[in-house]
Amino acid sequence: MSARARVRRTNFMLDILLFVICILLLTPLILLIANGFKTPQEMLVWPPTLFPKDPTLQNFHKVFTETPLLQWMFNSFA
Repeated sequence: MSARARVRRTNFMLDILLFVICILLLTPLILLIANGFKTPQEMLVWPPTLFPKDPTLQNFHKVFTETPLLQWMFNSFA
């Protein structure tokens, strides 16, 4: 095997490793976003699902109307 082939093989293996690491790191963020569109009952179902059966914006409405979220965010930056 030539030096160039070894370098290409090593780069390919590193690319696969980095791809797997990225998937592992992004999974919680993806689940967080997906759960934002689920009803509370759907969030507790086992096994968990990625896509909600009936997507809803109720959770986002509740956060922005029933909590001082924007004030909390401002306090975090101040």
